[in-house]
Amino acid sequence: MILITAHTNADFDALAGMAAAELLYPGARLLFPTTAEPILHRYFEEHRDRLPPAVTLKEFDPKDVERLVCVDVSVRNRLGETQFLLDRNPPIPVDVYDHHPGEADIISEHQVIRESGACTTVLIEILRERGLKANPFLATLFLLGIYEDTGYLTFPTTRPADLEAARLCLEWGGDLQEVSRRLSRRLTEAQLRVLAKLVENMESVMVGGIEVKLTTFSSSQYIPDLSVLVHELTALEDLDVFFLLAYLENRIHIIARSRHPAVDVGRVLEAFGGGGHPSAASAQVRERTLEETRRLLIEELTRKHPVGLKASDVFQRDFHVLEADTTVTDAFKAMNRRHVNALPVFRKGALCGVITRQEVDGAMLHGLGDSTVMELVASRPPLFPSDTSLEVVRRAMMERNLRIALFGNDPEHVEGLISRMALFKSLFLMDQSVPQHRGGGIPSREEISRLLDASFSQATLAQLRRLGALSAKTKAQCLLVGGAVRDLLLRRPIKDMDFVVEGDAIALAEAWSREQGGRVRCHREFGTAVWMDKDDQVRWDFATARAEYYETPAALPTVVSAALSQDLYRRDFTFNTLALHLEPGKFGKILDLFGGVRDLKTGQIRVMHGLSFVEDPTRAFRAARFAVRLSFTIPSETRALIASALRHGVFRNLSHKRVLAEVRQILDGEFPAEGLRTLQKFDLLQVFWPSFHLTSRGLEKMYRVQKVLDFFDLHFPSESLDRPTLFLMALTERLSNQDLNAFIRRYPFSRATRQLLQQYRSMTWHARQALGSPDRTPGRVYLTLKDKPLEWILYLAARTEGAAQQGMIRDYLTHHRFVRIEITGNDLKREGIPPSNAYAEALDQTRAARIDGRVKGPREELEFALAVASGVLNDS
Repeated sequence: MILITAHTNADFDALAGMAAAELLYPGARLLFPTTAEPILHRYFEEHRDRLPPAVTLKEFDPKDVERLVCVDVSVRNRLGETQFLLDRNPPIPVDVYDHHPGEADIISEHQVIRESGACTTVLIEILRERGLKANPFLATLFLLGIYEDTGYLTFPTTRPADLEAARLCLEWGGDLQEVSRRLSRRLTEAQLRVLAKLVENMESVMVGGIEVKLTTFSSSQYIPDLSVLVHELTALEDLDVFFLLAYLENRIHIIARSRHPAVDVGRVLEAFGGGGHPSAASAQVRERTLEETRRLLIEELTRKHPVGLKASDVFQRDFHVLEADTTVTDAFKAMNRRHVNALPVFRKGALCGVITRQEVDGAMLHGLGDSTVMELVASRPPLFPSDTSLEVVRRAMMERNLRIALFGNDPEHVEGLISRMALFKSLFLMDQSVPQHRGGGIPSREEISRLLDASFSQATLAQLRRLGALSAKTKAQCLLVGGAVRDLLLRRPIKDMDFVVEGDAIALAEAWSREQGGRVRCHREFGTAVWMDKDDQVRWDFATARAEYYETPAALPTVVSAALSQDLYRRDFTFNTLALHLEPGKFGKILDLFGGVRDLKTGQIRVMHGLSFVEDPTRAFRAARFAVRLSFTIPSETRALIASALRHGVFRNLSHKRVLAEVRQILDGEFPAEGLRTLQKFDLLQVFWPSFHLTSRGLEKMYRVQKVLDFFDLHFPSESLDRPTLFLMALTERLSNQDLNAFIRRYPFSRATRQLLQQYRSMTWHARQALGSPDRTPGRVYLTLKDKPLEWILYLAARTEGAAQQGMIRDYLTHHRFVRIEITGNDLKREGIPPSNAYAEALDQTRAARIDGRVKGPREELEFALAVASGVLNDS
């Protein structure tokens, strides 16, 4: 028996080294040390079945030990109880593997001691030299050993070999998330006491939406390794920005760390005579008290050089205003249409007041709807400079209870507006811009960069960057928006390129066309434009940011220009509100104002507000379509809103054209049968037609139709087909003739679809008779199916149950409809047959004979055709 052991108080490096040694000594047993760290004991018990077999001192006879392998130990007394094996007579051959040169006192037959941060590294090097590899589980264990003994490759003992060993483990499938979950730093008792004091004294300061943590500490003795405690504290408390102020040896030491791109701690500490990098800095302050230094630091962060965004970075430049003579009733309508709680009031181009929704509602309640809004203005609102820090804006809005803040040099030149909600959103988004060390957040810029590389060609990415640069140059913020961003994050193919422009979309599109070529089609009344490249292969849609309001339920919306946030708010579902910045410096940054990323990750379909389905009931059909297409769920709140809209009858206000368009999109999707099933689940199928009801048998028919359609798409992917009409035939199959005719009259079907829905039942009956005939042949099947719509033929295939009949329809689709004969009507004419309907009959019958193998070659075809034509002429 070969035993592999390690030192007492074993850690992950010891266990990992033992497991690696077992690969060098196949069949060896692990002699787990009698003492080990609790975390290691738990790990060993949890993964006992995946680790090499282990024994205890009581489970083997020392006489049976043929070789002892010592891992991560070369000093006798560190073996603990196991060292008795070294005294056996005759001696047991011993092999030693360690990473502490100069300490060995164990007499060994084979010894490998190399300087490195972890003993596991030494064993991995040997494995690589011998061409051996570890499985992912062991590779993860090896990483645990390396990272624990090197302090995540940060301790001074770390060597290049440790980094290479870690790289090799990752190549073998090691899991860094498991490493991060398992490991934790261990501090001395003295360090832990200091750490506890630092946590006890910690306070939080909100600066421009960024949470800055700072703590103070005082000691009459010098405390070494304060930076280590800072590292531990930032990791322990998950801190983004942290300042430690410690009074030691008659001076104050400031150590700062930042993981937030908006906070440069090096610049902050310059005010204290220190400095460093944006993410790490330090300073020493003399002749000031700890409390005085603390107050100066807070003053520096919040007032002198406030961190974070300025108002001009986020304020809305294009905003709605009320003229001083606007009536209260019109102000009430304007606020409701734009979903805002306050609007500025102007007189002759100059700011003179602000009116809130509460004031308007109160005036309406008192019957003052005909009064002017100016009669409700109590005082002129404050006007802030455009470069005001967002933190100052936040404080002012809270102190003065402002609904909106306005920015500019004077009342005649108001440049921007920030609402209270927009401020909160901006501060929230700043928090989201922190590198994503938390799970479930917005993907990092690096992740988005990889997704963009996978979704777009390099040429398209270069174009997007140029468009962003152009929009920045023209001061018209342009973002990729909606479905393209959703599908980018879902790693689905991107089909539509839609851009929202906070500014003049038409002007931007025209400027883009002048720079890139191509052509632009503008719709000035809607503020939209379409750019096509010179080959008409690329289409980009530009739209000015706009809001929508609905005069009545289910009415088409009225569109007005608005801020970007309002444009996103008007959309159907949260995951369609996502936008992607294109401008330099922000390229690839996701704008998520309404939790779209969260719902994408959880697979939820959520509407923007409670009246969503009332204002536009077609969103219910789209919810069903997305649920099937994306395999998402419709949460209970959204389902309840659909049910409420149904109870209130708002779907009756929808035009038949809009309902048909939504259903056709579902039937034209990837899983139409599931789409119909989902519509029925939410009582929307009956909105399409009250008599529609899918039983389990009816649903099975839909799956058969889909199966036939999948077969056809596989063999003829480029052949055009009206897929929705195919499913409409199956869906209307059980309707009475009267009901079917009423259904056809209700909806604006195309002429071809209308005609097919009117005739498919009769066509199916006659076809079944022909297919069921005992003297049927492939040629007769051809004559039955020729010139019939493909949609109906596929429907017939789905409704035909006999294997032989199904095979004939399949043969027609895949082969017989493409059979050609070598003669034409000209050949019949040369033989003296006068032009007539006999030509078509003769040629069709000849083709059927060719399919059946009754004629071969042009001579036989002509003889057969002449006989058929003569018979037709004689009969007529």
